[in-house]
Amino acid sequence: MSAAFPKLQVLKLVSCNWTEFPKFLHDQYELIILYLSYNNIRGQIPRWLWNATRETMMDLNIANNFVTGFEQDPGTFPWQNIMYLSLHFNSGEISPSFCNLNDLKTLNLSNNNLRGKLPQCLGNSSNLGLLRLQNNSFHGNLPSLCPTVNSLASVDLSYNQLRGKLPRSIANCSRLVFLNIGNNHISDIFPSWLGALPVLLALILCSNRFHGVIRNPATTHEFPKLCIIDLSNNNFSGMLPLNYFECWNSLKFVDKSKQTYVENSFSLNSLGFSIHYRNAFSLTIFSNS
Repeated sequence: MSAAFPKLQVLKLVSCNWTEFPKFLHDQYELIILYLSYNNIRGQIPRWLWNATRETMMDLNIANNFVTGFEQDPGTFPWQNIMYLSLHFNSGEISPSFCNLNDLKTLNLSNNNLRGKLPQCLGNSSNLGLLRLQNNSFHGNLPSLCPTVNSLASVDLSYNQLRGKLPRSIANCSRLVFLNIGNNHISDIFPSWLGALPVLLALILCSNRFHGVIRNPATTHEFPKLCIIDLSNNNFSGMLPLNYFECWNSLKFVDKSKQTYVENSFSLNSLGFSIHYRNAFSLTIFSNS
């Protein structure tokens, strides 16, 4: 008689060339962390897997496979205590049941073939710190982010087909560091109201339908921490007020000998995730004196 397979709480089988969910997980009722990323797993998440780990699973990563969804509709999201969920580089559908995950801190569904409208409740979780939905085919309006006290630090909704205006509730995202909605169909004026966000480092608005004149900042304290801003490929008119360059001190490094402003890069390591963003430009100021 063979010995029983030990009960595990943490299991990481990354880059092991699995083509299906390992059968020995059938009886793993104590799993808290499961990493099966960078394999060749195909098909749907089997019912037996979520039944076995429904109460215990807190960190699940099955990114970079060929997973297409759930074997059967679980009705509600099967892992109610999940905190970190990474399903990027797969395909399937997004369910409104994600909104019920009150303990969720990281939701990464990027680089899939997801489509349809985003659930409007998606940004309601008070614990959600990272929301990555880029490189999908979502359409419709953006969800109302941060309608209440919120922990959102990073939001990436780029490379979708989202339209409408920026939700004004984003002004409540007091912990927001990174916002990327580039390459969508957002039609709005320049969101100067985001200038009150105290720790915003990067604002990416490129390749949308923003329009109109960018007015002078109301105060010298707008966007106090901004390092990166991308307004390219929009329909803005007029001139970018010089006053912004005067008050965006975190954005520039000043080489006094050449009068050149060089944008810096940043890395964010918080809430169990990392963001690395780098871009650069130079601006020469010509003086009449």
